[in-house]
Amino acid sequence: MSARALCWVLLSLLLFPGCIRRYATPEEQAPATTPYSALALYREILPPVGAGEPLPKAAVRLAAYGSSVFADAALIDGPEHPGITETWSGAAALLQIRGDRPIVVLADTEGLIRVCEELRSLTSSMTRALRPDESPLYPLTARSDPGAFSADRLVGIPLRCPQTAPIEAGPTDE
Repeated sequence: MSARALCWVLLSLLLFPGCIRRYATPEEQAPATTPYSALALYREILPPVGAGEPLPKAAVRLAAYGSSVFADAALIDGPEHPGITETWSGAAALLQIRGDRPIVVLADTEGLIRVCEELRSLTSSMTRALRPDESPLYPLTARSDPGAFSADRLVGIPLRCPQTAPIEAGPTDE
C-alpha cells in the first residue's frame, strides 16, 4: 500500500466518527396507540363487524383463537412488567387477580365458545372487541379523538356467551 493511500485511510478513519450523528435515547414510554388491533394482528384474529362503544384505555387483554389463549395485563401493569400467560388456567388466575379491571376479549367463533366454557364465572365483566366496518385491521389506524378511551378504532360490546340449548329428542323409527 502506498504512503498516499495509507494517509487517506488514516484521515478517513479520523474524520469518520465526526460524521455520525448521535441522538439521545428516549426516556419516556412510547404511547400504545392501537393495543387491541395490534394484538389481534399478532394472534391472527379478525374480530367480527358490529357497532359498539370505544374500548377502555387500560384493560386485561384476552385473545382466544381456536383452543389457544393469550392474556396479558400490559395496558394495566405497564410494558416493563406485564402479567402474560398462554394457558387457560393462567388466564383465569390473571383475570381473578385483577378482578376490578375491565377485560377485553378478541376472539374467533371457536375461541369465544372456549372463553365461555373456561371462564364462565368472569364473562359478565368482559367486553368483546368488534370492527366498526368491513375494512381490514392492517394498516393500523387510530381514532382521531380518543378522549378517555383507547385510540384504537376497534369498539366493544358486553360479551354474550352462545346459549347451548339441550338437544331435543327427535322422532324415532320403531
